[in-house]
Amino acid sequence: MMMQRLTIFSVIFLHFTFSSYAQTADLWLISPYGHDFQNEDYQISASAGEFVIETHQSGDYILTQGFHQTFDSRTPVVEVLPDLELMVYPNPFKDVLLLKLSGEANPPTDSWEIKVTDVLGRKIHREKPDINAQAPYQIQTDRWASGVYFFNVRFTDLKEEKSFKLIKK
Repeated sequence: MMMQRLTIFSVIFLHFTFSSYAQTADLWLISPYGHDFQNEDYQISASAGEFVIETHQSGDYILTQGFHQTFDSRTPVVEVLPDLELMVYPNPFKDVLLLKLSGEANPPTDSWEIKVTDVLGRKIHREKPDINAQAPYQIQTDRWASGVYFFNVRFTDLKEEKSFKLIKK
Protein backbone atom coordinates (compact mmCIF):
# COMPACT_ATOMS: atom_id res chain seq x y z
CA MET A 1 0.00 0.00 0.00
CA MET A 2 2.81 2.34 0.86
CA MET A 3 4.55 1.56 -2.44
CA GLN A 4 1.34 2.33 -4.38
CA ARG A 5 1.00 5.73 -2.66
CA LEU A 6 4.64 6.52 -3.33
CA THR A 7 4.21 5.67 -7.03
CA ILE A 8 1.08 7.84 -7.34
CA PHE A 9 2.79 10.70 -5.51
CA SER A 10 5.85 10.38 -7.79
CA VAL A 11 3.75 10.46 -10.95
CA ILE A 12 1.82 13.54 -9.79
CA PHE A 13 5.02 15.26 -8.66
CA LEU A 14 6.78 14.57 -11.97
CA HIS A 15 3.76 15.74 -13.95
CA PHE A 16 3.69 19.13 -12.23
CA THR A 17 7.47 19.46 -12.32
CA PHE A 18 7.76 18.90 -16.07
CA SER A 19 4.62 20.81 -17.00
CA SER A 20 5.78 23.87 -15.09
CA TYR A 21 8.92 24.02 -17.24
CA ALA A 22 7.17 23.65 -20.59
CA GLN A 23 8.53 25.82 -23.38
CA THR A 24 6.60 28.40 -25.28
CA ALA A 25 7.37 28.95 -28.95
CA ASP A 26 6.86 32.37 -30.46
CA LEU A 27 6.10 32.28 -34.17
CA TRP A 28 8.77 33.96 -36.30
CA LEU A 29 9.23 34.20 -40.03
CA ILE A 30 12.50 34.84 -41.81
CA SER A 31 11.60 35.65 -45.39
CA PRO A 32 13.58 37.02 -48.35
CA TYR A 33 10.71 39.23 -49.45
CA GLY A 34 7.64 40.81 -47.88
CA HIS A 35 5.53 43.90 -47.30
CA ASP A 36 3.49 45.39 -44.47
CA PHE A 37 0.53 47.72 -44.91
CA GLN A 38 -1.53 49.44 -42.24
CA ASN A 39 -4.28 52.06 -42.20
CA GLU A 40 -6.98 52.99 -39.66
CA ASP A 41 -9.05 49.86 -40.33
CA TYR A 42 -6.66 47.11 -41.50
CA GLN A 43 -3.22 45.72 -40.99
CA ILE A 44 -1.81 43.35 -43.64
CA SER A 45 1.52 41.54 -43.67
CA ALA A 46 2.60 39.46 -46.65
CA SER A 47 5.72 37.44 -47.31
CA ALA A 48 7.05 34.92 -49.80
CA GLY A 49 8.17 31.42 -49.10
CA GLU A 50 5.45 30.14 -46.78
CA PHE A 51 3.32 27.08 -47.29
CA VAL A 52 -0.42 27.55 -47.86
CA ILE A 53 -2.11 26.94 -44.53
CA GLU A 54 -5.78 27.72 -45.09
CA THR A 55 -8.17 30.00 -46.98
CA HIS A 56 -11.15 31.88 -45.54
CA GLN A 57 -13.90 33.48 -47.62
CA SER A 58 -16.73 35.79 -46.59
CA GLY A 59 -18.71 37.61 -49.25
CA ASP A 60 -16.28 39.53 -51.45
CA TYR A 61 -13.29 39.01 -49.13
CA ILE A 62 -10.81 36.14 -49.42
CA LEU A 63 -7.97 35.61 -46.94
CA THR A 64 -5.26 33.05 -47.58
CA GLN A 65 -2.82 32.50 -44.74
CA GLY A 66 0.63 31.57 -45.94
CA PHE A 67 2.05 31.82 -49.45
CA HIS A 68 0.41 34.67 -51.38
CA GLN A 69 2.18 34.81 -54.73
CA THR A 70 3.02 32.18 -57.31
CA PHE A 71 6.40 33.69 -58.23
CA ASP A 72 8.53 36.74 -57.73
CA SER A 73 8.94 38.50 -61.07
CA ARG A 74 11.46 41.08 -59.90
CA THR A 75 14.64 41.21 -61.96
CA PRO A 76 17.62 40.94 -59.65
CA VAL A 77 20.34 43.50 -60.28
CA VAL A 78 23.50 42.79 -58.34
CA GLU A 79 26.40 45.16 -57.88
CA VAL A 80 29.59 43.19 -58.54
CA LEU A 81 31.92 46.14 -58.01
CA PRO A 82 31.03 49.81 -57.41
CA ASP A 83 30.74 50.54 -61.17
CA LEU A 84 29.71 47.10 -62.45
CA GLU A 85 26.18 45.66 -62.26
CA LEU A 86 24.97 42.22 -63.30
CA MET A 87 21.36 41.44 -64.26
CA VAL A 88 19.92 37.95 -64.88
CA TYR A 89 16.39 37.90 -66.31
CA PRO A 90 13.54 37.07 -66.74
CA ASN A 91 12.64 35.32 -63.52
CA PRO A 92 10.74 33.07 -63.90
CA PHE A 93 12.13 32.14 -67.32
CA LYS A 94 10.95 29.79 -70.05
CA ASP A 95 13.21 29.02 -73.05
CA VAL A 96 15.91 31.70 -72.80
CA LEU A 97 17.80 33.22 -69.90
CA LEU A 98 19.48 36.60 -70.41
CA LEU A 99 22.57 37.93 -68.70
CA LYS A 100 23.47 41.61 -68.96
CA LEU A 101 26.41 43.50 -67.58
CA SER A 102 26.33 47.28 -67.25
CA GLY A 103 29.10 49.65 -66.30
CA GLU A 104 32.81 48.98 -66.28
CA ALA A 105 34.86 46.90 -63.91
CA ASN A 106 37.78 48.61 -62.29
CA PRO A 107 40.09 46.73 -62.62
CA PRO A 108 38.77 45.42 -65.96
CA THR A 109 37.56 41.84 -66.16
CA ASP A 110 37.34 39.45 -69.08
CA SER A 111 37.39 36.16 -67.24
CA TRP A 112 33.91 34.89 -66.42
CA GLU A 113 32.43 31.53 -65.61
CA ILE A 114 28.72 30.66 -65.49
CA LYS A 115 27.56 27.59 -63.60
CA VAL A 116 23.93 26.49 -63.18
CA THR A 117 22.85 23.73 -60.80
CA ASP A 118 19.46 22.30 -59.89
CA VAL A 119 18.11 21.95 -56.33
CA LEU A 120 19.85 18.58 -55.98
CA GLY A 121 23.22 20.15 -56.81
CA ARG A 122 23.52 18.55 -60.25
CA LYS A 123 25.42 20.62 -62.81
CA ILE A 124 22.99 21.68 -65.56
CA HIS A 125 25.04 24.24 -67.47
CA ARG A 126 28.60 25.51 -67.39
CA GLU A 127 30.49 27.84 -69.73
CA LYS A 128 33.05 30.61 -69.94
CA PRO A 129 31.35 33.09 -72.27
CA ASP A 130 32.66 36.17 -74.02
CA ILE A 131 30.13 38.69 -72.73
CA ASN A 132 29.63 42.00 -74.52
CA ALA A 133 28.49 44.63 -72.02
CA GLN A 134 26.32 46.29 -74.69
CA ALA A 135 24.06 43.32 -75.50
CA PRO A 136 22.50 40.67 -73.24
CA TYR A 137 24.10 37.24 -73.37
CA GLN A 138 21.60 34.42 -74.07
CA ILE A 139 21.53 30.95 -72.57
CA GLN A 140 19.13 28.48 -74.22
CA THR A 141 17.06 26.74 -71.55
CA ASP A 142 14.39 25.02 -73.66
CA ARG A 143 15.74 21.56 -72.75
CA TRP A 144 15.80 22.24 -69.00
CA ALA A 145 13.01 20.79 -66.86
CA SER A 146 10.68 23.11 -64.94
CA GLY A 147 11.91 23.84 -61.43
CA VAL A 148 14.29 25.89 -59.31
CA TYR A 149 17.86 26.54 -60.43
CA PHE A 150 20.85 28.21 -58.83
CA PHE A 151 22.72 30.47 -61.24
CA ASN A 152 26.28 31.30 -60.25
CA VAL A 153 28.54 33.80 -62.02
CA ARG A 154 32.19 33.89 -61.07
CA PHE A 155 34.60 36.64 -62.10
CA THR A 156 37.81 34.64 -61.76
CA ASP A 157 40.32 37.47 -62.13
CA LEU A 158 38.43 39.70 -59.65
CA LYS A 159 37.79 36.88 -57.17
CA GLU A 160 34.10 37.84 -57.06
CA GLU A 161 31.14 35.49 -57.22
CA LYS A 162 27.39 36.21 -57.44
CA SER A 163 24.48 33.78 -57.16
CA PHE A 164 20.81 33.92 -58.16
CA LYS A 165 17.87 31.63 -57.48
CA LEU A 166 15.83 31.30 -60.69
CA ILE A 167 12.58 29.54 -61.57
CA LYS A 168 11.99 27.72 -64.88
CA LYS A 169 8.33 27.59 -65.95
